Amino acid sequence: MPGWLVDQLPRALAHDRFTRGFVGIFEEIADGIRSQIDALEYYADVDTAPPGFVRWLGSWIGLDVEATLAEERQRAIVRVAGHLFTVRGTAQGLTALLEAVTGGEVRVVDGGGVWPAGEAPPNPRRILVRLTDTGGLDEVHLYRLIASELPVGTSVELRIGDRTVALPAPSATSTAPFEDQVPPELGPLDPRSPAAPFPEPPLPAPPPSDPGTDEAQS
Repeated sequence: MPGWLVDQLPRALAHDRFTRGFVGIFEEIADGIRSQIDALEYYADVDTAPPGFVRWLGSWIGLDVEATLAEERQRAIVRVAGHLFTVRGTAQGLTALLEAVTGGEVRVVDGGGVWPAGEAPPNPRRILVRLTDTGGLDEVHLYRLIASELPVGTSVELRIGDRTVALPAPSATSTAPFEDQVPPELGPLDPRSPAAPFPEPPLPAPPPSDPGTDEAQS
């Protein structure tokens, strides 16, 4: 309601043009905050949230949505990923996610299985992902997305049509320890962090000597 804050000025100040304009600035700022609070439920909805906020919602579940994709494709990816969270890391979950990302046909061949002792194949933790199209997604980004959905220690062979995609350079899918992946600008771990080693407690200082006691002992 326009003027809701200005109209609360005391009568002596309400007729001052500068005061009304100055208070009106805060009224305008407060109106923007109030409108965002009123629309908070729409920000948490993938179908109505702004595109940037949709990508941020995807980051809540570890999903990196490329900003160059069409807006509707971004919404579809986050929506599907949320529904598939309970089957994440499975062939079913990966297939459904890639279908939403690419908009094409996807086939995931899982090399896992159960074998008697000593009869397992040399490399069972390897999957084959076949796509008819990337849906306009960059191949490196697509590979990273697939790798992020796989169980630890699983390798992937990606084929788009009849072509096998060359894997990214090791730096693109680094397996270095977490500490080595912290951006340099963040600096070293805070000494108060639980991940940092606890410092050795300092030795207590010796109690001060009592001059009277020293004289008695001498």
